[in-house]
Amino acid sequence: MLFVVTKFLLNLPITKTYDYGTDIGFKQTIHLCRLSDVDGWQSLLDYAGIMIDLEKLLRKKVDLLTEGGIMKFAKESIEQDKVLVYERAS
Repeated sequence: MLFVVTKFLLNLPITKTYDYGTDIGFKQTIHLCRLSDVDGWQSLLDYAGIMIDLEKLLRKKVDLLTEGGIMKFAKESIEQDKVLVYERAS
């Protein structure tokens, strides 16, 4: 499943993506958190389209967050639990 996420993200302007919580292969909901630089985001439709495409590929619900969309009370927990699942090669 991780390979599918990586292959999908290669075509997007995302430098790093993290999962947080339990193992990505066994969860009902995949929690992906972009806590890195992202270039080229134009609209909420771009964001929603990526989330829908990932849900179709993974056949699971995807919770897609951006750094600015994380509440302060949750950020510390996410920082502790996050696991790097994708990083664009330089």
